[in-house]
Order: sequence, then structure tokens, then C-alpha cells
Amino acid sequence: MSALLAAGASVDATADFDRTPLDIAAAKGHAATVTVLTAAASVNAADSFQDTPLDRAAAGGLAVAATTAHNAASAASASTS
Repeated sequence: MSALLAAGASVDATADFDRTPLDIAAAKGHAATVTVLTAAASVNAADSFQDTPLDRAAAGGLAVAATTAHNAASAASASTS
């Protein structure tokens, strides 16, 4: 993942239903990937169903990914306040 980002891969590129790499990583429970992506991705970006990466992780019962996404979203919200 780090090599892709270093090569210029877009962390906010979208796929089906406007899902980003962060959405997909959170939904699959890939906490390490979520951690890497939250450093640069739009952590509060909603897909076409208005779900965020945190919503996806929580819906799947993926506690580690949900906690990581939640912490990133909280930090992002605090920095814009």
C-alpha cells in the first residue's frame, strides 16, 4: 500500500457506488491498510449510500478497523473546527 501511495495512487479514487479504497479496506477489516489510508484519505467521505468508512467497518462488526476509522474521523473533525 505504501508503495502505491508513494507512486502517486489516488487515495480518494472511487469505484462502484462511489466507494474509496478506505471504504473497501474498512469494510473488509484491514486495519493496517485503514491506518495507512487515513493519513491522506478523506475519512468522512460518504459513498452513494451515504455510508462512511466508519459505517462500513461498524456494520461488519470489524472493531479494529472501526476504531481506526473512528479515530481518524474524529481527528479530521477536530482539525476543521
